[in-house]
Amino acid sequence: GDGGGLSTEARKRLTIACELVANPSIVFLDEPTTGLDARAAGMVMRAVRNTVASGRTVVCTIHQPNREILDYFDELLLLKPGGRVIYNGPLGAGGGQRELIAYLEAVPGVPSYQPLFNPANWMLEVTAPAAEEGLGVDFADLWEESPGAATAAARVQQHVGKASTGTGTSPAGADPEAGVEAGAGAEAEAGLPAGGRRYAQPAWVQLMLLVKRALTSYWRNPAYNLLRFAVTIGLGLALGTLYWDRGTKGDSLLGVLDIMGALYTTSLFLAMTNCLVVMPVVTGDRAVFYRERASGMYGSAVFAAAQGLAEFPYLFVQSVIYVVIVYTTAHFEFDSAKAMWFWLFIWLNIMAFTYLGMGMMNVTPNMPACVAATSFFVLLWNLYCGFLIYRDDIKPWWLWAYYFNPATYTIYGCIVTQLGDQTDVFIEVGRNTTMSVAQYVEDTFSYQYSMRGWLVLIMVGFVALFRSFSYLGLRYLNFQVR
Repeated sequence: GDGGGLSTEARKRLTIACELVANPSIVFLDEPTTGLDARAAGMVMRAVRNTVASGRTVVCTIHQPNREILDYFDELLLLKPGGRVIYNGPLGAGGGQRELIAYLEAVPGVPSYQPLFNPANWMLEVTAPAAEEGLGVDFADLWEESPGAATAAARVQQHVGKASTGTGTSPAGADPEAGVEAGAGAEAEAGLPAGGRRYAQPAWVQLMLLVKRALTSYWRNPAYNLLRFAVTIGLGLALGTLYWDRGTKGDSLLGVLDIMGALYTTSLFLAMTNCLVVMPVVTGDRAVFYRERASGMYGSAVFAAAQGLAEFPYLFVQSVIYVVIVYTTAHFEFDSAKAMWFWLFIWLNIMAFTYLGMGMMNVTPNMPACVAATSFFVLLWNLYCGFLIYRDDIKPWWLWAYYFNPATYTIYGCIVTQLGDQTDVFIEVGRNTTMSVAQYVEDTFSYQYSMRGWLVLIMVGFVALFRSFSYLGLRYLNFQVR
């Protein structure tokens, strides 16, 4: 193919194979031979014919096929301009299109078919509007009055009757994941896997394959991950050097406030950047999901779970790199427990905001709408996280923005695990007034050291909530424009 990739013929066969993964009882193909030479077209049509041999029905549109390709078909629906039917029935067993030719030759004035002719070209020529005008006939009217039309109508009524009584395959509903279709018995008769299962593979196999595909895609297209790791290192160095050695100056009120400011800045900015960077990736994945869900390959829950799991190792490594840079350059207290607490809250916050970006992209129609909606919440959360405006100073009608806010609990957790246990370090907070750092943190910000475990659980809840946005958007919303 071009540049060493798959050839056009191989891509078409791969597309057919992708449709067959879901074990459909009917396969629809639109001009599978267009753009191919005779040899490649023959290979594609042999693949299609093998699909029919496995018990499936193939409905295929094709323009001006040659004799060999037409021999692969069992039945033909021939339409005239305007969509009226000229012929709808069998072509004739064993090739040669004898039934079609016999029907058209029976029309008075139609020239006889010559064995060297291409049957497709001949039937198009003799039924063309100019030929109709010359013969003074309307082939669509002739078909409606023919025994073949009555036979075709009877077959349609027979299948409709089976569907209405539940003995045939039920028509597709508006919900592509409405459950196992009623046609399991018909699929079993056609040689397809039955057993009441909606998809060809169990959920765990779907999940494993989708995660593997996502990780492979990340590896083959590294721009996204290179960008966020570059931002991680750059932002870590920028903030770490900005707050260089501030973590050692916690023996005064100004020093404690400096440490809090450093914790506030370093805990939020990377997560908010991740939230925006992930959106273009989700946009591309969503387009693929719509197509593959329509083919019955997998469901929304599995795809949403795979999206999140594929991000997991990258977010873990990203958080470790960031914390190592920031923690060592800002010189926060070199205590293993405090370092682990700091990393844990940074990691959970990065996950929460990354999943927020993914979720918002899956519940909005396009990038501009997603960026606008997400920016509103990010700015609101930054303002009402309890650091720029203390909780006790927030107006009652805005308190929801404090409590429903992942930034609130991240800053709470980072500050309280760094300073909330310093009961033996005293600072002067007013004229002749001193108190411990731990007491100052609790009195000023209402941060309690005993809450650190609950803060972790709350952040895990935000991670799960934002991950569920993706599932709900993929499951119940459809922003396809075609």
